[in-house]
Amino acid sequence: MKHTPGPWIITKGDEWTDAIHTETESQGIWTVASVNKRRDEFEANRRLIAAAPDLLAALETAQAGLIWYQIAFPDAVDESDAEAMNEIEAAIAKATGAA
Repeated sequence: MKHTPGPWIITKGDEWTDAIHTETESQGIWTVASVNKRRDEFEANRRLIAAAPDLLAALETAQAGLIWYQIAFPDAVDESDAEAMNEIEAAIAKATGAA
């Protein structure tokens, strides 16, 4: 199952929560998450949640680039490249539910 397409936008809510939403042609404005304002870190949480679709897309692009690099320059691949690929794959799996 795919996530709600981005961009995800922060919407000011009431005194307790702010919402993260997207707008689609078929469904109009759609709330994908809400963030509790009573937490000290709510501002950072809502920015991170709103950036999630962009972060996933960036990871997928990085993964494709690293795969290309590993194929094009197999002798140059080192342990840090393999570690980076493992971290990228784990994060993508976590974000997409494949973990």
